[in-house]
Amino acid sequence: MRDRRVGLRRWCWLLVLVTVPCMSPVGVAVLAQSASLAGRLIVDPGVKAALEHARATEAQTVNEQVRYCEVPAPPFQE
Repeated sequence: MRDRRVGLRRWCWLLVLVTVPCMSPVGVAVLAQSASLAGRLIVDPGVKAALEHARATEAQTVNEQVRYCEVPAPPFQE
């Protein structure tokens, strides 16, 4: 139980460390700029093509990742 509370406490601090800078005027400006950039990227034809390719090959990619993870390796002899 103690380990779970320590882990939860760490996640809470991480959330605070990430969110507090975003609430400053500079953080708000950076978030607005990021949203603007994301909006421009999502309509870019190259980005659309890349996302469509990623969606179309998702099953193959997952299968390859599983296959790579199944390769046996002796401990500490990588």
